[in-house]
Amino acid sequence: MSYCEITVGISMHSHSNEPAGSRVARHLVLCGMMGSGKSTVGALCARAIGVPMIDTDELVVAQSGRSVDTIFEELGEVEFRRLEAIAVAQAAAAPDASVIACGGGVMTQAANREALRKTGFVVWLDASVEVLAHRVGSGIGRPLLQGAEPIAVLTRLDTIRRPVYDQCADVRIETSAMSRAETVRAVLDAFEARVINDR
Repeated sequence: MSYCEITVGISMHSHSNEPAGSRVARHLVLCGMMGSGKSTVGALCARAIGVPMIDTDELVVAQSGRSVDTIFEELGEVEFRRLEAIAVAQAAAAPDASVIACGGGVMTQAANREALRKTGFVVWLDASVEVLAHRVGSGIGRPLLQGAEPIAVLTRLDTIRRPVYDQCADVRIETSAMSRAETVRAVLDAFEARVINDR
């Protein structure tokens, strides 16, 4: 994968093996680790460009009638990932443009990556493990952090997931030193550049 640095903190990814016309990037898709700001930044981006915001975790909760914590506790992570995949497929297939904020583990599943890349422009919100740990705090409401030291879990997950995010993202934005407003602006600038290039 090649990178072309276009501004501080932003890397454009080239997917040269994809055939021309194989993607219709109507959705703006945000991926990254827990604590990277996907839901918050996604909501602000959606408001700015006037489209709906879809949070895959919230979609799972709405469709299952259970909280994410409850699903993990009562049904296990495997069942959560199954429900998550259904939610992702529905979000990706939505005919109208939207901003899709993905749960941290969404991109670990090949079917999810394929669906989101086919219909979306994928932005990876990256941050250092130390920054992520500060943002998630004690990890309340985050099942994978329960009963464990957050920075240790985040380090392990980051090691596993970083290559996957790198593989599927069109753009990587390093958010560690960015304000929320700066991150939103960087995401929208990258998305706008893609839309212009596709015209």
